[in-house]
Amino acid sequence: MGERKYVTLKLPEEFVDMVKRFIDEHPEWGYTSVPEFVKEAIRDYILYLESSKVAESSKKRPSERTR
Repeated sequence: MGERKYVTLKLPEEFVDMVKRFIDEHPEWGYTSVPEFVKEAIRDYILYLESSKVAESSKKRPSERTR
């Protein structure tokens, strides 16, 4: 398997603070870093969208549906 390539993403500081707080308050979940949490959250959300009717019934992002 080849070497993984990474990119840098910018997130609002408040999101990062929320994740850090969650990690500190919930060690039972096993997260040790913000990047680890974010990678899993993104992967899980994509799997959710692919396995649900949400992906088919609406092509809009959640933030656009509430406008």
